[in-house]
Amino acid sequence: MEEREFWGRLEYLVSAELPGFLWCDGLVAEEYDADEIRGRAWCGASGQEAWRFTLRRNGRDDWAALLPGEEASDWLAVDPVGRTLVIDGGLPPA
Repeated sequence: MEEREFWGRLEYLVSAELPGFLWCDGLVAEEYDADEIRGRAWCGASGQEAWRFTLRRNGRDDWAALLPGEEASDWLAVDPVGRTLVIDGGLPPA
């Protein structure tokens, strides 16, 4: 899987996990390091509010391996007040 495809799939998964009135309209990576990727997320009731996200790599480097498994739970922490997302990438099914 290429990086571009990864971000599109992750955007879809994040939107599906957000509480009822919130959705995600894009993720833009800005900082990469061995443990995390950080960047901007376009989320909120309109999907156009500037949020921040952190994707924890959990020891994974392969883009496909960073997507949460279909049955994974607790992989997304949402703070609507602080406008932040923390994504635990590649967690196995619960």
